[in-house]
Amino acid sequence: MTNRPSQPLPSRLLVYQMGKVGSKAVVSALRRSQLAMPVDHLHFLNDLDGVEAGIRRSWFRSGAQLAHLDHCRRIRREWERSAAHWYVITLVRDPLAREASAFFYNLDLKIRRWLRLGFMRRWYFQQQSMSSLRDRFLGQVNLDGGDYWFRHQFEPVFGIDLLSEPFPRDRGYGIHRRENLDVLVLKLEQLAASAEAAFSEFLGLEGIEVPPGNQARNLSYSETYKSFLESTQVPGEMLDQVYSSAAVRHFYSPGEIDSLRQRWS
Repeated sequence: MTNRPSQPLPSRLLVYQMGKVGSKAVVSALRRSQLAMPVDHLHFLNDLDGVEAGIRRSWFRSGAQLAHLDHCRRIRREWERSAAHWYVITLVRDPLAREASAFFYNLDLKIRRWLRLGFMRRWYFQQQSMSSLRDRFLGQVNLDGGDYWFRHQFEPVFGIDLLSEPFPRDRGYGIHRRENLDVLVLKLEQLAASAEAAFSEFLGLEGIEVPPGNQARNLSYSETYKSFLESTQVPGEMLDQVYSSAAVRHFYSPGEIDSLRQRWS
Protein backbone atom coordinates (compact mmCIF):
# COMPACT_ATOMS: atom_id res chain seq x y z
CA MET A 1 0.00 0.00 0.00
CA THR A 2 1.30 3.46 -0.89
CA ASN A 3 1.26 5.94 1.99
CA ARG A 4 1.12 9.01 -0.17
CA PRO A 5 0.95 12.36 1.65
CA SER A 6 -2.49 13.97 1.67
CA GLN A 7 -1.08 17.38 0.69
CA PRO A 8 -0.16 18.16 -2.92
CA LEU A 9 3.47 17.51 -3.72
CA PRO A 10 5.57 20.53 -2.78
CA SER A 11 7.22 23.09 -5.00
CA ARG A 12 10.48 22.33 -3.19
CA LEU A 13 11.93 19.18 -1.69
CA LEU A 14 15.01 19.88 0.40
CA VAL A 15 17.75 17.48 1.42
CA TYR A 16 19.19 19.60 4.20
CA GLN A 17 21.86 18.36 6.59
CA MET A 18 25.38 18.58 7.94
CA GLY A 19 28.16 17.67 5.55
CA LYS A 20 29.50 14.11 5.18
CA VAL A 21 26.41 12.20 6.26
CA GLY A 22 25.76 10.32 3.00
CA SER A 23 23.31 12.86 1.57
CA LYS A 24 24.57 12.77 -2.02
CA ALA A 25 23.41 9.17 -2.38
CA VAL A 26 19.95 10.18 -1.14
CA VAL A 27 19.79 13.11 -3.56
CA SER A 28 20.82 10.88 -6.47
CA ALA A 29 18.17 8.29 -5.60
CA LEU A 30 15.45 10.94 -5.39
CA ARG A 31 16.46 12.52 -8.69
CA ARG A 32 16.25 9.11 -10.38
CA SER A 33 12.72 8.64 -9.04
CA GLN A 34 9.47 9.83 -10.60
CA LEU A 35 9.08 12.93 -8.44
CA ALA A 36 7.76 15.80 -10.52
CA MET A 37 9.69 18.42 -8.56
CA PRO A 38 13.27 19.64 -8.15
CA VAL A 39 15.41 18.29 -5.32
CA ASP A 40 17.56 20.92 -3.62
CA HIS A 41 20.61 19.92 -1.60
CA LEU A 42 21.76 22.34 1.10
CA HIS A 43 23.92 22.55 4.22
CA PHE A 44 23.04 26.03 5.52
CA LEU A 45 19.91 28.16 5.80
CA ASN A 46 20.69 30.30 8.87
CA ASP A 47 23.32 32.94 9.67
CA LEU A 48 24.33 32.94 6.02
CA ASP A 49 26.36 36.14 6.36
CA GLY A 50 28.42 34.46 9.06
CA VAL A 51 28.85 31.35 6.91
CA GLU A 52 29.99 33.51 3.99
CA ALA A 53 32.50 35.34 6.19
CA GLY A 54 33.98 31.98 7.21
CA ILE A 55 34.24 30.87 3.58
CA ARG A 56 35.96 34.09 2.57
CA ARG A 57 38.48 33.74 5.40
CA SER A 58 39.40 30.27 4.17
CA TRP A 59 42.39 30.21 1.80
CA PHE A 60 40.90 27.29 -0.15
CA ARG A 61 37.52 28.97 -0.72
CA SER A 62 35.98 28.47 -4.14
CA GLY A 63 33.50 30.16 -6.39
CA ALA A 64 31.34 27.04 -6.14
CA GLN A 65 31.03 27.48 -2.36
CA LEU A 66 29.90 31.08 -2.75
CA ALA A 67 27.48 30.15 -5.54
CA HIS A 68 26.01 27.46 -3.28
CA LEU A 69 25.57 30.05 -0.55
CA ASP A 70 23.66 32.31 -2.96
CA HIS A 71 21.39 29.34 -3.68
CA CYS A 72 20.89 28.85 0.07
CA ARG A 73 19.79 32.48 0.36
CA ARG A 74 17.26 32.04 -2.45
CA ILE A 75 15.81 28.93 -0.83
CA ARG A 76 15.60 30.64 2.58
CA ARG A 77 13.69 33.56 1.04
CA GLU A 78 11.37 31.19 -0.79
CA TRP A 79 10.68 29.21 2.39
CA GLU A 80 9.81 32.39 4.31
CA ARG A 81 7.45 33.66 1.60
CA SER A 82 5.91 30.44 0.30
CA ALA A 83 2.50 29.09 1.25
CA ALA A 84 3.25 25.68 -0.30
CA HIS A 85 3.69 22.51 1.70
CA TRP A 86 7.40 21.69 2.01
CA TYR A 87 9.23 18.42 2.60
CA VAL A 88 12.66 18.34 4.22
CA ILE A 89 14.97 15.33 4.53
CA THR A 90 17.88 15.39 6.96
CA LEU A 91 20.40 12.74 8.01
CA VAL A 92 22.55 11.84 11.00
CA ARG A 93 25.75 9.80 11.22
CA ASP A 94 28.31 8.67 13.78
CA PRO A 95 29.90 12.09 14.49
CA LEU A 96 33.49 10.82 14.56
CA ALA A 97 33.01 8.99 11.25
CA ARG A 98 31.58 12.21 9.85
CA GLU A 99 34.52 14.21 11.18
CA ALA A 100 37.06 11.75 9.74
CA SER A 101 35.40 11.91 6.33
CA ALA A 102 35.39 15.70 6.42
CA PHE A 103 39.03 15.80 7.57
CA PHE A 104 40.25 13.81 4.55
CA TYR A 105 37.95 15.59 2.13
CA ASN A 106 39.14 19.03 3.26
CA LEU A 107 42.80 17.99 3.24
CA ASP A 108 42.39 16.72 -0.30
CA LEU A 109 40.70 19.99 -1.24
CA LYS A 110 43.59 22.01 0.17
CA ILE A 111 46.33 20.16 -1.69
CA ARG A 112 44.49 20.45 -5.00
CA ARG A 113 46.02 23.92 -5.20
CA TRP A 114 49.39 22.46 -6.12
CA LEU A 115 48.62 18.79 -6.82
CA ARG A 116 45.82 18.84 -9.36
CA LEU A 117 46.16 15.31 -10.72
CA GLY A 118 44.66 12.46 -8.74
CA PHE A 119 47.75 10.24 -8.81
CA MET A 120 49.83 13.10 -7.38
CA ARG A 121 47.43 13.56 -4.48
CA ARG A 122 47.39 9.80 -3.93
CA TRP A 123 51.19 9.90 -3.66
CA TYR A 124 50.96 12.79 -1.16
CA PHE A 125 48.59 10.85 1.11
CA GLN A 126 50.74 7.74 0.91
CA GLN A 127 53.70 9.74 2.27
CA GLN A 128 51.82 10.81 5.41
CA SER A 129 52.39 8.82 8.59
CA MET A 130 49.36 7.60 10.48
CA SER A 131 50.61 9.27 13.66
CA SER A 132 50.89 12.62 11.90
CA LEU A 133 47.40 12.35 10.41
CA ARG A 134 45.99 11.24 13.75
CA ASP A 135 47.54 14.20 15.57
CA ARG A 136 46.20 16.63 12.98
CA PHE A 137 42.75 15.07 13.14
CA LEU A 138 42.57 15.09 16.95
CA GLY A 139 43.81 18.68 16.98
CA GLN A 140 40.87 19.96 14.98
CA VAL A 141 38.04 17.45 15.43
CA ASN A 142 34.65 18.93 16.37
CA LEU A 143 33.28 17.12 19.41
CA ASP A 144 29.81 18.66 19.66
CA GLY A 145 28.19 15.59 18.08
CA GLY A 146 25.91 17.62 15.80
CA ASP A 147 24.20 19.65 18.52
CA TYR A 148 25.26 22.99 17.03
CA TRP A 149 23.87 22.29 13.57
CA PHE A 150 20.48 21.19 14.86
CA ARG A 151 20.26 24.10 17.31
CA HIS A 152 21.56 26.80 14.95
CA GLN A 153 20.84 25.64 11.41
CA PHE A 154 17.64 23.60 11.66
CA GLU A 155 15.49 24.71 14.59
CA PRO A 156 15.66 28.48 13.93
CA VAL A 157 14.66 27.99 10.29
CA PHE A 158 11.86 25.43 10.54
CA GLY A 159 10.71 25.89 14.12
CA ILE A 160 11.11 22.21 15.02
CA ASP A 161 13.47 21.04 17.75
CA LEU A 162 14.33 17.62 16.33
CA LEU A 163 16.32 16.79 19.46
CA SER A 164 13.08 16.92 21.47
CA GLU A 165 10.88 15.09 18.96
CA PRO A 166 10.45 11.30 19.24
CA PHE A 167 12.85 9.22 17.14
CA PRO A 168 12.37 5.44 16.72
CA ARG A 169 16.02 4.40 16.96
CA ASP A 170 15.39 0.78 16.08
CA ARG A 171 13.89 1.45 12.65
CA GLY A 172 16.41 4.16 11.77
CA TYR A 173 14.11 6.94 10.59
CA GLY A 174 11.53 9.34 11.99
CA ILE A 175 8.84 11.49 10.37
CA HIS A 176 7.45 14.72 11.78
CA ARG A 177 4.45 16.38 10.14
CA ARG A 178 3.32 19.97 10.57
CA GLU A 179 0.71 22.13 8.83
CA ASN A 180 3.03 23.30 6.06
CA LEU A 181 6.11 21.15 6.62
CA ASP A 182 7.03 17.48 6.81
CA VAL A 183 10.47 16.34 7.99
CA LEU A 184 12.15 12.97 7.49
CA VAL A 185 15.19 12.14 9.66
CA LEU A 186 17.35 9.25 8.40
CA LYS A 187 20.15 7.49 10.29
CA LEU A 188 22.97 6.69 7.88
CA GLU A 189 24.01 3.48 9.61
CA GLN A 190 20.56 1.98 8.88
CA LEU A 191 19.88 3.69 5.57
CA ALA A 192 20.27 0.63 3.35
CA ALA A 193 17.69 -1.26 5.40
CA SER A 194 15.27 1.61 6.06
CA ALA A 195 15.26 3.68 2.85
CA GLU A 196 12.48 1.84 1.03
CA ALA A 197 10.04 2.01 3.96
CA ALA A 198 11.03 5.59 4.84
CA PHE A 199 10.46 7.02 1.37
CA SER A 200 7.25 5.06 0.91
CA GLU A 201 5.81 6.49 4.12
CA PHE A 202 7.20 9.99 3.63
CA LEU A 203 6.59 10.66 -0.07
CA GLY A 204 4.68 7.65 -1.34
CA LEU A 205 7.64 6.52 -3.43
CA GLU A 206 7.95 2.78 -3.88
CA GLY A 207 11.10 0.76 -4.50
CA ILE A 208 13.58 3.50 -3.60
CA GLU A 209 17.05 2.11 -2.97
CA VAL A 210 19.97 4.22 -1.80
CA PRO A 211 23.30 2.69 -2.86
CA PRO A 212 26.54 3.48 -1.02
CA GLY A 213 27.36 7.08 -1.75
CA ASN A 214 30.50 9.17 -1.91
CA GLN A 215 32.73 6.35 -0.70
CA ALA A 216 36.39 7.08 -0.04
CA ARG A 217 37.48 4.03 -2.03
CA ASN A 218 36.74 6.05 -5.16
CA LEU A 219 38.98 8.95 -4.10
CA SER A 220 42.67 9.77 -4.20
CA TYR A 221 43.10 9.12 -0.47
CA SER A 222 41.21 5.81 -0.36
CA GLU A 223 44.05 3.57 0.88
CA THR A 224 45.29 6.07 3.45
CA TYR A 225 41.74 6.74 4.66
CA LYS A 226 41.08 3.03 5.14
CA SER A 227 44.29 2.62 7.16
CA PHE A 228 43.42 5.69 9.22
CA LEU A 229 40.00 4.31 10.16
CA GLU A 230 41.49 0.93 11.08
CA SER A 231 44.29 2.31 13.25
CA THR A 232 43.15 5.58 14.82
CA GLN A 233 42.22 5.57 18.48
CA VAL A 234 40.55 8.54 20.14
CA PRO A 235 41.28 9.42 23.79
CA GLY A 236 38.58 8.43 26.26
CA GLU A 237 37.82 11.99 27.37
CA MET A 238 37.12 12.97 23.76
CA LEU A 239 34.87 9.93 23.30
CA ASP A 240 33.00 10.91 26.46
CA GLN A 241 32.39 14.39 25.11
CA VAL A 242 31.21 13.52 21.63
CA TYR A 243 29.06 10.52 22.58
CA SER A 244 27.36 12.32 25.46
CA SER A 245 26.09 15.07 23.16
CA ALA A 246 22.33 15.63 22.95
CA ALA A 247 22.17 14.67 19.27
CA VAL A 248 24.00 11.37 19.71
CA ARG A 249 21.97 10.37 22.76
CA HIS A 250 18.75 11.26 20.95
CA PHE A 251 19.30 9.37 17.69
CA TYR A 252 21.35 6.40 18.95
CA SER A 253 20.52 3.80 21.57
CA PRO A 254 22.95 3.09 24.45
CA GLY A 255 23.96 -0.14 22.70
CA GLU A 256 24.63 1.69 19.44
CA ILE A 257 26.69 4.30 21.26
CA ASP A 258 28.78 1.59 22.90
CA SER A 259 29.45 0.08 19.46
CA LEU A 260 30.45 3.47 18.04
CA ARG A 261 32.81 4.10 20.94
CA GLN A 262 34.45 0.70 20.50
CA ARG A 263 35.19 1.51 16.87
CA TRP A 264 37.40 4.42 18.01
CA SER A 265 38.85 2.88 21.18
